Amino acid sequence: MMIRTAVNSNKKERMEMHMERTITEQMLGDYVIYLREEEKSAATISKYLCDLRKLTGYAAGRALDKGLVVAYKESLSVDGKYKASSINSFLVAANRFFEFMGWLDLKVKT
Repeated sequence: MMIRTAVNSNKKERMEMHMERTITEQMLGDYVIYLREEEKSAATISKYLCDLRKLTGYAAGRALDKGLVVAYKESLSVDGKYKASSINSFLVAANRFFEFMGWLDLKVKT
């Protein structure tokens, strides 16, 4: 409970410090703590981190905005590289992270 309170109390601070909306390792670390508190499995946590790193790789240091997230979504379906179920899984991971960060306007439809 103590960790959860610390993570939640820092949420507003994280949002204010990162108005640019770039995903940092510190944010991912805080998110991992949150996921553990939510009793997510190690496999789920690992998958979410992998999927979020895929998004940060696509962003290539650019600040996230709705247009960039939509472009990322569209890029996943190019060449039939990923099945629809995989794409949805990537987007669920991103949307849940956006919820954690309070970046609700970045969420995309799956």
